[in-house]
Amino acid sequence: MNQNDKGALLLFLSDYRKQDPSTFHLRHSKNNQNLSFTGTQTNDAPVSYLLYSAVSDGHAIERIICVLSRKCYEEPQENTAWQRFQNFVKEYCDKTNIPVPEFVHVCYDFCISDGQAQELLSDSDSKRALRIYNKVYETAYEKDLRYFYIDFTGGLRDISYLFTMIIRNLKWIGAECSRIVYANKPSAELVRLDKTYNISKIIDSVSMFINSGNAEIMHNVFNELIPDDGTESRKIMYNLITAIKKFTDTISVCNTELIDAVIEELSEAVKASEKLSTQSIENNIYLELFRSMLPNIKQSMLPASGCKMSVLEIVKWCLDKRMIQQALTIFTEKMPDYYIEHHVCDGFVEKIGPHEIDGSMFSSWQAETFYKTLFDETECPNMAEKGVELITLINTQSNQSKEYKYSVFTNLLESYDYAGNNILASAFKRLAKFIRDRYNINPAVQNSLPLCKKPISDKECYGYFAKNDTNTPSLKQFIHHLINKDKEHAIMHYFIFDDINEFQKYRNEVNSFNAAIIGDSKVQNLEKRKLNIVKKIKSCINVERGILEEEVKARLSRLYPDETLKERLTKTSDIMRVYHAIKFIRNHTNHALNSSTDSYEKIVQDYYQKGTFIGIDFKSSLPPIDITEMNADNVVDLLKYAISISEMSQK
Repeated sequence: MNQNDKGALLLFLSDYRKQDPSTFHLRHSKNNQNLSFTGTQTNDAPVSYLLYSAVSDGHAIERIICVLSRKCYEEPQENTAWQRFQNFVKEYCDKTNIPVPEFVHVCYDFCISDGQAQELLSDSDSKRALRIYNKVYETAYEKDLRYFYIDFTGGLRDISYLFTMIIRNLKWIGAECSRIVYANKPSAELVRLDKTYNISKIIDSVSMFINSGNAEIMHNVFNELIPDDGTESRKIMYNLITAIKKFTDTISVCNTELIDAVIEELSEAVKASEKLSTQSIENNIYLELFRSMLPNIKQSMLPASGCKMSVLEIVKWCLDKRMIQQALTIFTEKMPDYYIEHHVCDGFVEKIGPHEIDGSMFSSWQAETFYKTLFDETECPNMAEKGVELITLINTQSNQSKEYKYSVFTNLLESYDYAGNNILASAFKRLAKFIRDRYNINPAVQNSLPLCKKPISDKECYGYFAKNDTNTPSLKQFIHHLINKDKEHAIMHYFIFDDINEFQKYRNEVNSFNAAIIGDSKVQNLEKRKLNIVKKIKSCINVERGILEEEVKARLSRLYPDETLKERLTKTSDIMRVYHAIKFIRNHTNHALNSSTDSYEKIVQDYYQKGTFIGIDFKSSLPPIDITEMNADNVVDLLKYAISISEMSQK
């Protein structure tokens, strides 16, 4: 017996009565043993049985915690009920060679002052219950008592209910209830209440899983109360409980790589459990109880259709259990696959299907398609990058004189049709016209191409790059900046936007953003990419400006005949913006970038406007979100909003 096998015996001492000894027989004894215990007072036989049982279980009763009334403490005067009970226990221990426990009394309706019992003034029912409850737990906690043996025979109804609460809450001090018994005098039986207690353990464990998503206790209780007996019904139920635990464990550690396999295993276990019948398990009350609670368990996890959980339903389940960080991670990692499978990206590229992926960047071909299709290849800033690549290529093709070289350069810009990309081709023509107009290159070949809607001055175009805004760079410097130093592709953006207001707005955002993150290269590299994505998304839905290529528009119109192009692009844009917002919060939450907190706050203050978050207008549906004051409710609202628009955007 080790030091962790210490136990306590808890009872309410009944009043002393003059009566003849009675013998009580144990009902439902182990191995059908014929056990009997004799006593003259109400508590004698059950206490004898509990002392005997503790020894059989390998536990040492260190303390007997006795709740008693003032009457039991003071009467009869010659040998009070409390004194007589202690003597009875000592005699039983001496006779059975058991160490005598320490006796601790808990006053029910009185207190002891200067060794004398005193009436408690203003001792309401609630105060009394709390006082007794605290005293029992203090007594058990003080000695680190792990196993409780409880005599449920004596006491009024309020004590019976209080004992029930104590039994239910033993787990909070790391203790458990080993045996519960009461003496039924009319039938002369000692009745064990262990099964009733075990039933409450099952109900509590299932309730904990349904409410919190923690299946650990449910799994442990099942294995404790229903050992493997080789039956098919036990195997089926065990597989289900184990699959549920595996699911919750996988969610708890955000192991997104295993989620699909775990969901499949859970779905199969649920199907198998539906074959269980009452007849197949009628001899096992605990197994039948678990089976009867299956509808509640399934309802808390599976969709109404009864099918296996989708990613959206897993995120909903996490939010319902308040697993917010898990919901953020699973949404970020698994929703790209979901969007591809539900055709959200259809139309933006000609063909979507399995392919080899860059394993260092993406977890699946679906994730790669989602990012590259919507975030990398659709909108104008990426066209600017491709435009600079093409300009670099054209600029290196000629070995002629500088004047001839630039003339060929501008002619090629005018005539080049970049893979059928009319937007980029038009931008090149505007760039060629701008160069001719500013530098008077080969005037003989100038044509009647219109200038930009609002031609910008040299200072406006070059001031962002020149050391001195009053200086006008040479053509060589201009092209050098365009190819090598225009890190934000701002000049190319101007010719793509074909709008001085849009260009100026874009450049102001870049300046503000750079000022916010100056001195923090980690945040700068990470958040510049995020900011560029946001700008791409904003430009995506502006159909009138013609950012989207004609073939993409045609495919979208063909795939979604019941929606206007703007409706479809708005839905897609909402998904992209909300997804980016959630990913931003997930990274900010998971990585806890303490060194860059100030930079993050500046980004929020300078870029994320009041009432909006990454371009999402919440004024009509959700309260404003300020990430510097972000709380759990904000994140839950955002995730619920993301779920709703994802469901509405399915094809």
